[in-house]
Parts: sequence; C-alpha cells; structure tokens
Amino acid sequence: MSTSVELAHAQAVYATGDAARAYALAQGMIARDRDDVAALSIAANAAMQLQRLDDADVALNELLRLRPNDTAIARSRSRLLNKIGHRDAEQQDLIAAAQRWRIALTLWPDNDDAAFNLVLHGAATLDDDEAIRILQTLLSRRPDDLGARRLLAEIERNRGDTDSARRRLMALDDATLQGAEMRALALTLNDADLIERSLPESLEAARAVDIGQVAFATLSTLHDRAAAQTLTRTLTRRYPYGAQSPSLRLALAQELSLSALHADRDSIFNARRNFEQGLSRLALDYSAERLRTCAPGLAQLNWSNFLLAYHCEDDLALQSRYGDWLCMAAATLRPD
Repeated sequence: MSTSVELAHAQAVYATGDAARAYALAQGMIARDRDDVAALSIAANAAMQLQRLDDADVALNELLRLRPNDTAIARSRSRLLNKIGHRDAEQQDLIAAAQRWRIALTLWPDNDDAAFNLVLHGAATLDDDEAIRILQTLLSRRPDDLGARRLLAEIERNRGDTDSARRRLMALDDATLQGAEMRALALTLNDADLIERSLPESLEAARAVDIGQVAFATLSTLHDRAAAQTLTRTLTRRYPYGAQSPSLRLALAQELSLSALHADRDSIFNARRNFEQGLSRLALDYSAERLRTCAPGLAQLNWSNFLLAYHCEDDLALQSRYGDWLCMAAATLRPD
C-alpha cells in the first residue's frame, strides 16, 4: 500500500496537469503493491489523459479485478474499450476491434456506441440475426438514432426483406430522408415514392436525375414499370417543361434499361423486345424538334446500350437503330 504522503503527492501532481509525471509516480506505487486501488485509479486517469489507451485499460482491468461489482469502473472500461476498438478499426484490425466492443458490451450492455460500432465495423464477426437484435435493442433506447435505423434497414435490404427496410425509411421525414446516406439507401430499395422523396425539391433537375437515374432504371427494368412512369411524371412536374426538364434523361433510363443478369432465354428475349419497343417510343417522342427544347449538352444523352452484347445475339439491327437516333440527338443538342 502506498503511503499517504506518496499518494497525496501523486494526486497533487495530477491536479497540476502533469499527467506523465503522475502516471510515473502511480506506477512506482503499483510496482510495490499491484493491489493498490488508489494508485491504479491515478494511473488509469493519467493514462487516459495522455491517450495511452492500452495502459489505461490495464489499470481499469486491475481495478475491476479488485472491485468486480463496481459499475462505475465497469462503465469507464466499457467506454475506453469502445475507443480502443475504434482505433483498431482505423488500423484495419477489425477482428481485434470487434473483440473490444464485445467485451465493452459485456461490461455495460447499454453502451450504445459500442453496439453501433460492432455492427458497423464488425459485420464479419456476427450474423444478421445478432446484428438485428443488437440494433433493435439500441433503437428501443434511442428511437431517433438515424445511424442505427440506417444500418438496420441496410441489413434488412441485404437479406431480401426490402419491405421492412422501406417501412423503416418511409417513417422518416423528408429532410432526414434527403441526407446523403439515407438517400443512397433509399435509391436501392426500388420504391418510386422513396426515390421521389429522397430528392430535395431545391435540387436542380440535372442533379436530381444524375442521383436517381440508376435507381430509376432498376425500378423500370426489374420491378414496376408503372411506378417508374409515375415517378417520371412526378419528377418532370417539379420543373418547367423545356431546357431543364429531366424527361429526356428519365426516358433513356426507362426505355433502354437492360438487366445485367438473366434467369433464362425467355428473360433475354423479353429484355430485347422491351429495348426495341422502348427505342421506337424514344424515337417517336424525341424528334429533332422536341430535342431542341432540351438543355444543349451531350450529358443529356448519358446512357449506354453496352449490355446488349451480353445476350450473345445479332445486335446489328438494334445497334444501328440506336446509333441513328443517338447521332441525330447529339447533332441536335450540340450542332457545333
């Protein structure tokens, strides 16, 4: 046991802000008596102030050995392990990080930061059911935690439960849904209402289409073409008809979208038929006269028919028709 004079000296040094000297004095006392609670407390606090996280953890672990039922010490170590886990994650040691967060939650099950980090960074160490259970418990305490809500929706989407993910995001207000991370998730859920709500009213037409075009194309190709058409009308109504209308960009996505994967030959046949019919509608709807009302930029034609080649069919006729229309459209939009 340290003498009262030694202890008072170490505490006084720590109080002056000299954490390094206080830590050294505490370590001297611990070297003589590893069960010195007062010295361990000084060592833990000084090490944390010095950002010597591993040394602080050693001291707190020893304190818990001596006082296993002390909830304040348990919480302190739990918070510290969360920080150490974050450091490990930044150093790409996710296995070690996950172990830290698991211990942190064992010490203090309500450590929401450790719970969130475990799911966010330690996904490889836990299955979906455990991750969902952790996030649902966290949200029961912090229902407004947007990060946890987003993570839970991502897991639900990834396991195929898109209905639950959509409901989770639909409950958000528009301003929250239009945040970058929430919007990115919304655009993957193939729901016209979510896509429309995730694009701010103040967003320029071209930017709105840039953000939503791929999601819109997926909606058009793989899901509900009627919903995609409704979304076309909704987005087009946002902006005056004319140069800034997104209708051309959306029409390209809706009419010419192709899936990267097909289950069978019938699926390929239907995709090519839809492309041919869409190309006919596009040529009819976007004549040179109408194209002259669009913004004069080649970016308006930002789309590709590359996936036709994956069908292993004779593409000459389709490619020629597409090329003819594209050449006319490019010359009309940029006659120079």
